[in-house]
Amino acid sequence: MGREARRNRLNRSESTGSTSSHGAGSESVSASTGSPRGKMSEKLKCVAEPWTSQLGHDPPEFAMTAVYKIASTIWNASRLPDPADRSKSFGEIRRLMVATIPYLPAAVVEELVDEMRVRAQDRFGDDPRVIADVSVERRDAGNFHVRVVSVDAK
Repeated sequence: MGREARRNRLNRSESTGSTSSHGAGSESVSASTGSPRGKMSEKLKCVAEPWTSQLGHDPPEFAMTAVYKIASTIWNASRLPDPADRSKSFGEIRRLMVATIPYLPAAVVEELVDEMRVRAQDRFGDDPRVIADVSVERRDAGNFHVRVVSVDAK
């Protein structure tokens, strides 16, 4: 492997240090793209924050993983070029999330999903990347490593 290929691979797998999260302790994040548009893991963390802040200081890993999977689905739906397709996708996401999380009132789930959608569109609408994979790993109490693999959609 040549020097340039190694440098490109390292840039795409770069990690950041731990960052503080309001409710869910701290999360370290990494992105699989060295894009000048910013790290996808940081963007996904911002999109997911309304939900992660509801999970408390030391949530279970499965809960953090679920939230980031939901956030990645919302992110990807917000990249759809046709407004009618986006609207239909967000409606389906809301319906599925309400059905999947019956212990929360439907209005609360819908509000969280809508807030995440607005964040994805308003703050990062010019980023054409879609998320191919996201994983979350507990490092210690309240500290999670988030890894995001993204690709250009255009």
